[in-house]
Amino acid sequence: MNVAKFAVKNRVTVYILLVIIIFAGAFSYMSLPKEAAPSITIPYVFISTAYFGVSPQDIESLVSQKIETEVKSIKDIKKITSVSRESFSQVIVEFNPNVKIEDALQKVRDKVSTAKTKMPADIEEPVISEINFSESPMLYVNLTGEFGLEKLKDVGDKLADKIEAIPGVLEVTVSGGLEREVKINADANRMKYYGVSFNDIVNSVKSENQSIPGGSVDVGKLNYLVRVPGEISDPELLNNLIVKTPMGQPVYVRDVARVEYGFKQRTSYARENGVEAVTLVVKKRSGENIIRIADEVKELLKSEEQNFPAGLKYSFTGDQSKFIRNTVHELENGIITGVLLVTLILFLAMGFKNAFLVSLSIPISFLIAFSVLSMMGITLNMVVLFSLILVLGIIVDDAIVVTENIYRLQEKEGLNPLQASLEGPREVQIPVLIATLTIISSFFPLLFFPGIVGEFMKYLPITLIVCLFASLFTALVISPVLASQFINYRRDHEKSGKLSKFNLFHRIHVSFNEFFEKVIVHYEKVLRFTIRHKALTLSGTFMILIIVFVLFGSFSKGVEFFPNVEPQQAFIYIVYPEGTGVDKTNLAAMLVEEKLKQFKDIEYYVTNVGSEIGGGFTGGGGSKMNVATITINFLDKEKRSQSSFKTIDEIRDVIEGITTADVRISKQQAGPPTGPPVNIEISGNDFTVLGELADRIKREIQTIPGIADLKDDYDAGRPEIKIDIDRERASLYKLNTTSIASTVRTAINLSLIH
Repeated sequence: MNVAKFAVKNRVTVYILLVIIIFAGAFSYMSLPKEAAPSITIPYVFISTAYFGVSPQDIESLVSQKIETEVKSIKDIKKITSVSRESFSQVIVEFNPNVKIEDALQKVRDKVSTAKTKMPADIEEPVISEINFSESPMLYVNLTGEFGLEKLKDVGDKLADKIEAIPGVLEVTVSGGLEREVKINADANRMKYYGVSFNDIVNSVKSENQSIPGGSVDVGKLNYLVRVPGEISDPELLNNLIVKTPMGQPVYVRDVARVEYGFKQRTSYARENGVEAVTLVVKKRSGENIIRIADEVKELLKSEEQNFPAGLKYSFTGDQSKFIRNTVHELENGIITGVLLVTLILFLAMGFKNAFLVSLSIPISFLIAFSVLSMMGITLNMVVLFSLILVLGIIVDDAIVVTENIYRLQEKEGLNPLQASLEGPREVQIPVLIATLTIISSFFPLLFFPGIVGEFMKYLPITLIVCLFASLFTALVISPVLASQFINYRRDHEKSGKLSKFNLFHRIHVSFNEFFEKVIVHYEKVLRFTIRHKALTLSGTFMILIIVFVLFGSFSKGVEFFPNVEPQQAFIYIVYPEGTGVDKTNLAAMLVEEKLKQFKDIEYYVTNVGSEIGGGFTGGGGSKMNVATITINFLDKEKRSQSSFKTIDEIRDVIEGITTADVRISKQQAGPPTGPPVNIEISGNDFTVLGELADRIKREIQTIPGIADLKDDYDAGRPEIKIDIDRERASLYKLNTTSIASTVRTAINLSLIH
């Protein structure tokens, strides 16, 4: 079948198709969502359950083990791990990479529902979630001012509502600042006098502070809704609630407690460059364009400046759009540079007109590829753009063969342009097809690369295969039509000696061909020598191979999964033993902040006390008042006075030993999610023994050259106070273990529960 013959005879249709390809490809390129990394599905499901006021041991037995027992029966599970700490349980279920995450989530939900029936009745509802890097924070908006954190929080809440209205924004969370809270401070002595318990106060407030629908009633010809509005809007009204009526005499809340309208106890701090701040964390929906959303958020903040209180300042940190914009810009420049270099080489070898027609296959193939990638739902990320650079020199091969054969038939066989355009592609269409399929077959196995890495890297073979098929279509359909119209050897040969605007190009082309012919002569001499001395040639080749292996073994810097590029960000983690208060953690963070002021290559640093970010994908939740994270953002590479690698090493030296906490620094990682370079796991039933073994191993390996930030995740546990109940005395007062424990728990965690 002569595909080119059909195309040439219907050239008008091909031209219309070419116009459609240009517009569709350009529109697809402009609308393709731009991301730093591909949107991949991580086969992890997190089950997070809160049970306030419960020790880690009880969390493990009452929650984690119940969930593990039910979930382990699900098919396609690779591994189940769990973390049980005070008031919080997290079970991490890792599935095989080929599982559909939607089906896995539903199966986990069903099993967790079954497990919940076997857990305590007052436990919080388990939260089941997956990992979606597309929905990770893309921008942080920091608000600072001299008028107090309460006002900053109000401004942040209002801005968050407006940002969430931007198309593509998933959610905006506000962190930092002071949050209002109504506190009921009970007086134990007065409670004893009136015979009132904590549960009496709790139940009174809970039953009165709610609005309940009453249904509907018919009155005459109208139907009325009945509503009982009972929510309390004024904190002072809580004083008048009746807690108990012993002997018909009411006991009010004001009799046994003091109502205070104040602020919640702080469990976290946020600062930007050492200044207290309120942070808006912006997340986008999967598949949305980060650059567009970030630009609209910045425009919104700019338009809202006139409504801000005097003295309010805002800044943007963690701006992923900036990194993506720079990455896309650099890769686009690489593609443009590559096209120009390929076109230059084609011009030197084939002449101006032939080189121009061949080089057209590059943008046409790319436009076709953009349309196909858009229909496949693939975003424009660094892997796709790198693939375009990789395929740049390959997609012109088919067009070179077809165009050069058409030119040869006109030059050697004397065929006219139409005949050559019909016959030329027919002669080479099978070799061109086989050559394209051969290249595709070398990349095709990458589609089946296993694991998360395979999910990350599959976009490379997909992009290459789409581009190569697009180049094959261009070479066999579009190039013959263009050649029949614009390649005319006789006419061009007659004009080659005359003065024209292409005369300079022609002379350069002729000069290059003369030089190339001389190179061919020398190459032929070398080839004849190698054929005459076969043994010497083969032995020399083998020796070169041995030398290459020796040189690689002598000068190799090792093997790593992903290139170790200069990071734009680094993270300092400050970890105290479990149970450390947030104020002590905050003091350690402030010490580290003081040390950071001396480094000129730091653009800004953001401190979060009470949370750990940038450390992987271990899920969230639970109290982390013993943890602080300082996110460091470096200046752009061209503005730095030294490598960020060197700056990180200098920071590591100055923060080492300044506090009793475990302080470590890690750089921003590139590529798909990976664990530490070396991870040693110790398992067993006795945590104390495991902790001793971990310490022993750390002492043995810490002297190995190249080891930095050596740590373990063993936690000796939070100090605890045990209440031993005298069951006999408790029964005399008509009490039992449950009632006593419930009262203690209510007294300590009243604010957490309500």
